[in-house]
Amino acid sequence: MQNRTKMTLDPRCWTLDLGHWTLELGCGNLKLGTWNLDLGRWALVLAPLLIFSSFTPYHAPSPCVPHSQPFYGYSFIDADFVDASAAYAPFFLRFGDYYELNYNPVEIQKKENCEEWSERFCSKAKWEEVAAVIYASDEYELASLHISASDPKRRTPLPFRLEDNDFAYVVAYNGCVEVTRYLTFAKRCEEHVVARGDKWIASQRNVSVMLDLIQEGKQRFEDTQSHFVRMRYAYQLVRLAHYAGAWQMTLDLFNELMPKVDRKKKSVIFYWTLGHVAGAMQKLGMYPEAAYRYSLIFRSCPSKRSQAYRSFKIRNDDDWQKALRLCNSDAEKSTLYILRAGGSHTWAVADMEAIYALDPQNPQLELLLVSDVQELEKIFLRTSVTDEKNGRALGKLKREAASKHLLNLQKFVRRAIREQQIPDPKTWRAVDGYLELLANDRYAAAKTWDRLENDLDSSKPDKNIFQQLEIWRCVLAVMNLDTTATDTVDHLAYKVRSLAAFGQNPNFEPFLQEWLSRGYAENNHPGKAMFAAYAPHTIRYNPRLDVIEDLLRLANTNDPILLEKTMKLDTNPDRIKAYFLETKGVYFLSQGEPEAAAAVLRLISPGEQMLMTQFVPFANRFGEKINRESPRETAFNRLQIVEQLIQLEQEAKAAEALKDTNEAKIWLRLGDFWYNTSYFGYEWEVRDFYRDGMNQLRLAQGPVFPMEGAPDGNRENLDLALALNFYERAYRAADTQEMKARTAFMAARCQQKMWLCNPECRYRPGSQLIPVLPPDYMIYYDVLIAKHSRTKYYETVVKECKWLEAYAR
Repeated sequence: MQNRTKMTLDPRCWTLDLGHWTLELGCGNLKLGTWNLDLGRWALVLAPLLIFSSFTPYHAPSPCVPHSQPFYGYSFIDADFVDASAAYAPFFLRFGDYYELNYNPVEIQKKENCEEWSERFCSKAKWEEVAAVIYASDEYELASLHISASDPKRRTPLPFRLEDNDFAYVVAYNGCVEVTRYLTFAKRCEEHVVARGDKWIASQRNVSVMLDLIQEGKQRFEDTQSHFVRMRYAYQLVRLAHYAGAWQMTLDLFNELMPKVDRKKKSVIFYWTLGHVAGAMQKLGMYPEAAYRYSLIFRSCPSKRSQAYRSFKIRNDDDWQKALRLCNSDAEKSTLYILRAGGSHTWAVADMEAIYALDPQNPQLELLLVSDVQELEKIFLRTSVTDEKNGRALGKLKREAASKHLLNLQKFVRRAIREQQIPDPKTWRAVDGYLELLANDRYAAAKTWDRLENDLDSSKPDKNIFQQLEIWRCVLAVMNLDTTATDTVDHLAYKVRSLAAFGQNPNFEPFLQEWLSRGYAENNHPGKAMFAAYAPHTIRYNPRLDVIEDLLRLANTNDPILLEKTMKLDTNPDRIKAYFLETKGVYFLSQGEPEAAAAVLRLISPGEQMLMTQFVPFANRFGEKINRESPRETAFNRLQIVEQLIQLEQEAKAAEALKDTNEAKIWLRLGDFWYNTSYFGYEWEVRDFYRDGMNQLRLAQGPVFPMEGAPDGNRENLDLALALNFYERAYRAADTQEMKARTAFMAARCQQKMWLCNPECRYRPGSQLIPVLPPDYMIYYDVLIAKHSRTKYYETVVKECKWLEAYAR
């Protein structure tokens, strides 16, 4: 790491950090590493170092503007349209939190295993009781259970927590010592194969102990008669080898032990074991062999389906062809195609065609179809406003290839409908209409659905299809809204919101907002476009004249329904117009045009002017805090402020021409206004509606900063050129040392803040270090220190401003 020289300011001492050495200056002593030196001897050496060193603080990374949630695009496919509870569905479909609520792989895994144990013992115990023994018992309880099972007279009691457990009772009563010996061994293995502690840090495994357990387990395997228990020993040993990183040993153990297990009865444990074998094969570069085994697990083992899906990997066509050659049936081949289609939508249509050729009745084909449609939704159900608000959707299908992909999918769907080999043609017909809608052939989509509805009956599947069609017809209604018909579109939009299907999908409201916003923007209604897609207050983050003017025109109409409903204001037109007029006035004031601001603010009705917020922006302060309590000066609303500002400028020019002694005070008052109402001042709200404190970490990137939910970003008033100009004029006109000191200090503050906004500045506000200013930005600090250090003002301000105190040293 590059060494940095840093100076930390403290009221009592100085600290200079020179890479590996730290110098502490305070109380007359110098501490250099472990040496204590007299300060006097080193004063002449250290003074130039302290003055001319470049104090570079830690450069905090500029805050980004992330979206609170990743955006996957909009989907209007209902969970009941296809069998969302089907075994493979969670891996291909997106239905919000449906699977979070209804699909738990860990619980499925536990249940599968425990149900096998329960079946082994003639279902004498519920699977939950088996789980309590296998997963919840500790080593002591399992050891006690083993002692109970080993007692031929059955007099040894069960462990206290297992007294009422039917599974523990059956094991002990039948003297199943092979079972209890295995359970105690499995519990010893558990700590080596289960993640512990901090999930962000890879746990250190005791490989030597794991290898010892493998040797012990092999002997236990040979001594065990039950093939049911043997299978589980093999699983524990293969798993230990896998987690120990002994990849070849993992394969060797599987090949050595599994042939010695009777597998006539299907067991999930075999597929669990096979998963570790497939993982070891990938580590050894055997990708086709691993992919084939993952496909077997995916097809036959629900509890490990998720891991198999995530681990499946095909690097190239050579891997793919080799994996296909390992398959023993068309069913196995179709599973490979399903995995490839679900993992990457690039070849989805070709993979579905291959599955269709192998097994047109495969129920997973329908899931793949809907999954591919959801990928297309991400691309075609979006506008420029969608990208602006949410960022690009996270998808596997490239946008530039989407049109061709959509056309190919339409051809395949129509072929499947025509050949009538699929199990549910009505579902495919519904999708065919939706693909027409995504292709923007709205008329054809409506006709396709009309024909389909005539063939639907009262059965539950057909009712689900009808419900899906109602949702898609709602999408069609949104897309059919004519934003050129400005007199009716707002009313029609609210009618769309009243449709029953609209409330069935949370994506409808943002989709409608963005669709309307795009249409309004294309028809020269930037204000309506903004209000359709964003919250009303966002227009104030970085006001735009075209937006405000459009909204003012809308407010002056006889029926401003959009404004009333979006702003949630009452129907008083003066209230709505006042909101926009004050926004427009603040815009002009932030641009340094008080005359224009006054002309706009005077249009606000007298009643609404009385409700305007009041401020005290003309007070002279030397503190650096914002949002502190206002002084006791008279407060004014924005109209009164700009009128006083205009009057002060006129008075200042007159005083300058007449050589009036009050000239400096007036210029100072004007400078104070522009400084106090800047980003750095305590009355920043006069010229702004929103100040983001985090922007001080990236001042050089301004004055407009990106902000989530604000299409034009957030504009901060960083420019202090006008304030500095007035302070300089006040300094020149001042006829006393006290006034010169005051104006010089304020000018120095302006120059310092201007340096903080310079891209070359490495200082960040909030740092414990002192900003070192280049000569061009140090002019008025130098003037203040050199020429006015004997004034009462200087004596006061140097005690309050630690930066000035540091520069004075």
